[in-house]
Amino acid sequence: QYPPRELRGERFPVAGKTTELPTIAIVTPSYNQGHVIAQTIVSVLDQAYPRLEYAVVDGGSTDGTREVLARYTERLAYCVSEPDAGQSDAVAKGFQHVQGEIMGYLNSDDMLLPGALRFVGEFFASHPNVDVIYGHRVIVDDDGQEVGRWILPPHDAEVMKYHDWVPQETLFWRSAVYQAVGGIDPAFQFAMDW
Repeated sequence: QYPPRELRGERFPVAGKTTELPTIAIVTPSYNQGHVIAQTIVSVLDQAYPRLEYAVVDGGSTDGTREVLARYTERLAYCVSEPDAGQSDAVAKGFQHVQGEIMGYLNSDDMLLPGALRFVGEFFASHPNVDVIYGHRVIVDDDGQEVGRWILPPHDAEVMKYHDWVPQETLFWRSAVYQAVGGIDPAFQFAMDW
C-alpha cells in the first residue's frame, strides 16, 4: 500500500470485437452499509452494459440502507430488504432472481471501475472455452482515494488449492459453472466464493 492518491482509472485491454454480448448477472449482498452502498450500485449501473441484470439483496438493514435502495429500485432487476441468514444466503437468493450467462457478485463496499463489464462481456464472448476470469484489485480508502493495488501472479491451479489469490470482486464465471457446483452454499459464512 501507499499514501492516498487520486484513483486512477484502468485501461482494459480490448478483449475482442463482438456484437453478441452475453447477459451478465450481478448480485450485491448488503447489511447496514448505507454509507457506501450507493457508490457500489452506481459503479455497476453506470457501466451502461446493455445486457445487465443487477440484484441487491439487503438483510433488513436499520441504518438508512433501505432509503438509499429506494433511489435505485427501478433500475434494478431485483431488490429486497428483509432478514436473511447471512452473506452466502443473500448471494444465493439474489442469483435466484436474476438470469445471466455470466455471473459475479460485488459486496456492498466494493466498486467496479468504468469499462469493467464491457471487458468481461467481450472477453467471454470471444473466448467460449474460458469459464472463469478474475483480475487485479485496486484498494481505496473511505475517501475514495487509491491506497494500493494487488497485482496478481499468473494463475496456478496447484497453488490455488492452498491460497486464495482471487479477489472476489474481480471474479466472473459462466452460469454453467455455478450450476455444476450447486451454487453458493448458504451455510458458508466465510470464503464462500473460494
